Amino acid sequence: MFDAIFEKLNIPGFSRLLSASGERQRTIAENIANIATPGYKAKDVDFSQILRSESKRAVVGERTDARHIPIGETVPEGRPPIVKDNSAELRSGENNVDVDMEMAKSAENQLYYAATSKMLAGKFRALHLVVKGR
Repeated sequence: MFDAIFEKLNIPGFSRLLSASGERQRTIAENIANIATPGYKAKDVDFSQILRSESKRAVVGERTDARHIPIGETVPEGRPPIVKDNSAELRSGENNVDVDMEMAKSAENQLYYAATSKMLAGKFRALHLVVKGR
């Protein structure tokens, strides 16, 4: 019963977005930590791809029989894909990590995380009000 309610409110989708944002923050921190490592290639999590996959998830049709035609796309669960920047440009003199760019990505990621967590908190507040009867 609760699974159906959570699915209707898209709480699992918000949870996946928060997890992806956490993974992106870890990737950014790894890039900054390796700024002086010779030959290190910067990595990133394509957050826009994750947002697109979550919006596609909302239009997936339910298949009650294996013979039904699938509607929409199902997105595999698990960790978000990490993309490696293979450019040869040496931004820090040792590798292709640009600390200013990483800090900007970190700030952008914090905004995504804050917005997603506020939306998720709103869903739980609404659910709380419904359960309480107000």
